[in-house]
Amino acid sequence: MVLMHDVGMLARVRDDVLGFKIVVRGGLSTNAMMAKPLREFVPADDLIKNCEPVLRVFNRQDEERKIIGRTRINFTITRLGMDKFREMLDEELEGDWAKKEIDLDSLMFVDDEDGDAPAVDSGSTP
Repeated sequence: MVLMHDVGMLARVRDDVLGFKIVVRGGLSTNAMMAKPLREFVPADDLIKNCEPVLRVFNRQDEERKIIGRTRINFTITRLGMDKFREMLDEELEGDWAKKEIDLDSLMFVDDEDGDAPAVDSGSTP
């Protein structure tokens, strides 16, 4: 299932280090394709820093934003080519944002998870 998404992560272990293989460009519909490798191995602590550039580069691509059916990373990579896309990601990783430390613990929980939603009756069926 991971290979059908715009961005996917496959858990990996390399030299006793937990990490991920990052894949991009998957898709279903009439233009179905399996995702292609972007990074063969990224340590788990660096996962977010290696995924954020994908979103940053994609979000700057106005060509795909003009047609709602083309708002997929697949179309961006098809237009740019995988090598150019990787080059843009590497350039993005040189930005000031990438030099900042990410507090991973702050991403684990949302403050309002205990919202005001009423309790669910366990005897009811949808």
